[in-house]
Amino acid sequence: MVVDVISRYYFDPETLSATEMAVASPRLSPDENKLVYLQSRVGGPHRSCVKLMLLEFRTRNVKTLVDVVDVPDGNSFPGLYVETLPTRCWSQDGSKVVFSSIWQSRKEILCVDVLSGSVCKISPDGMIGCWSVFDVFDDMAVFSFASPISPPCLMIGQLSDSKMKVGSTVPSVQIENIITIGASHCHYEGDMTWEIISLKPSGGDHIKSISYEAVLIKPATTTDVKPPMIVTPHGGPHSCYMSDFMVGNAALCLLGFAVLSVNYRGSIGFGQASIDALLGNVGTMDVHDVQEAAVHVIQSGVVDSARIVVHGGSHGGFLSAHLIGQFPDSYMAACVRNPAIGFPAMAETSDIPDWNYTESGLPYNVWTTLPSAASLAKMFDVSPIQYADKVKAPVLFLVGAKDLRCPPSQSHELHYALKARHIETKMLVYHKSSHPLWEVDVEADAFVNMAVWFYKHLYSRIK
Repeated sequence: MVVDVISRYYFDPETLSATEMAVASPRLSPDENKLVYLQSRVGGPHRSCVKLMLLEFRTRNVKTLVDVVDVPDGNSFPGLYVETLPTRCWSQDGSKVVFSSIWQSRKEILCVDVLSGSVCKISPDGMIGCWSVFDVFDDMAVFSFASPISPPCLMIGQLSDSKMKVGSTVPSVQIENIITIGASHCHYEGDMTWEIISLKPSGGDHIKSISYEAVLIKPATTTDVKPPMIVTPHGGPHSCYMSDFMVGNAALCLLGFAVLSVNYRGSIGFGQASIDALLGNVGTMDVHDVQEAAVHVIQSGVVDSARIVVHGGSHGGFLSAHLIGQFPDSYMAACVRNPAIGFPAMAETSDIPDWNYTESGLPYNVWTTLPSAASLAKMFDVSPIQYADKVKAPVLFLVGAKDLRCPPSQSHELHYALKARHIETKMLVYHKSSHPLWEVDVEADAFVNMAVWFYKHLYSRIK
């Protein structure tokens, strides 16, 4: 029983969703007769494909509107990868919900018909990138668009049913009468170019047949001089580099670097099977995907094959450390931010010990799991610290002193191992920062030091 202490009203709460599932983001229809919400399984990877559920209050009937997609067919709908729905996401008549979701290396605007459960991509045509819905009211939608070379611009448009599709009984929806509000003048079409690269790992078994992508941005040039390339695997590992505007990557490109952001297998936006495939295979599958993506770009002849560096944070730092250890002749330098280096120690010191077990392919129970010789051995087998003897590249560590996720001891483990082996290494510790390093002064300092580190070791002209 719950008591409202202000009104002194007594009421018994009613459980509306499945108790064995995790639910989030409930949103009432305008007439308050229907409720949509997101549902996912409990445990496992920290981000997965989610279901969109519908509850009808009058009947208490709950049904799945959009189910999990394991393996999408080519470029078809890959499932929902949404953390929160807009506070207002319903059409005026309560027949549809509109929101954004990651779709491979993009973010698209989706419309879901609550009667049929059909999903329609309604992002405006002709612009590929990152579409983000903020609000829907009275059939007007407020959203933004960005791309790797275009900062976000705010837009507003009207939802309207278009003509019926051939062979379909469900009207499609379009966004019409779009107005751009405060259009950004900071477009870099003349300074940078970008593309999404589709990749498929070598081999033919089920896991190796799962495709992945990478986003490449590079300086626009009319000369034959090829730029150096920074390889940047994302963290997570179950996250995604969307085709969004990222200030750091754009700035690096304006400094003369090509930047390759790899959505290796295990990234969200490519089906649940891709996410599950990485569990137990971190340190191999994701590492080889990133390396194959880098080799693909090098072989295409658009970058300087002799000047390749790597940069990543968290799991991206984990992958960066793996890459310079497993492929020591491929990278001239590395920069890692709060990396995961040794899973056995991290499992005992991190605020998310389940992550180390799950990504290592091991079971985890918050109440009963204790480390064993077998589990620690498995964790070591996926950790980059095992390759410390093979590293040749100089490494810059950017560390948040208050990081509870990948504690500073993770960076110290590899930093001191490299110093003992006479590999050039430098550590910058930001004492007020935790895992993200997102304070303005810290982010700026970290960026400048990373750029200087790469210039120094690529061109040997900055002392």
